[in-house]
Amino acid sequence: MTVEAGTISSKGEKSAALLNSGTLTVSGGTITAEEDNVFGLVNEGTAVINGGNFVQAHNFSVVNNANKMEIKDGNFTVEDGNTGAYSLITNQGSTNNATLEVNGGTFKANKGVFYNDGEDEITVSGGTYSHDVSAYLADGFEMKEENGEFVLAKETATSETPKDENEPTQTTETVENPKTNDSILLVLGTLAVSGVVAFVAKRKLS
Repeated sequence: MTVEAGTISSKGEKSAALLNSGTLTVSGGTITAEEDNVFGLVNEGTAVINGGNFVQAHNFSVVNNANKMEIKDGNFTVEDGNTGAYSLITNQGSTNNATLEVNGGTFKANKGVFYNDGEDEITVSGGTYSHDVSAYLADGFEMKEENGEFVLAKETATSETPKDENEPTQTTETVENPKTNDSILLVLGTLAVSGVVAFVAKRKLS
């Protein structure tokens, strides 16, 4: 099934505005969960979302993934004035563990973007969010807040400055009762003379 345009809404006695149990691709149009206790899109098969508008108008999530889904783009929002909305997207398998990969899109929720059940898996590597979704980030990513929104960025690698093998090392030497004609030369180190400690560099005693 392919959805490229139009409006699909959950009016009447339905469990969802759109139910997929095969293969679904959404690249446009608007899918709306307009009734209480009704989802917008329920996926029990394999779904790829490349775009489109998904509107949560009542309490249930606008998307319920029960199997395998990838979100590459799209706008996922809660209708203005809808204060009773649950999580924007639910990831909850029925017979199999559900897997949801999010590579992009815009997500504006009321009480949280994702609800993930049990051993089901959500992996986020792109997108812009109204809430912090750090718990679901793919390896190598971190979350930053910019202008009231949460966005992803590549983790900044930290490295230690390698030690210069030619750098002189600090040493400690003790001279007991130096005589007048004794000569002592330290390039860099600590010189202890008769119990008095002095830090020297290229200094000669005579």
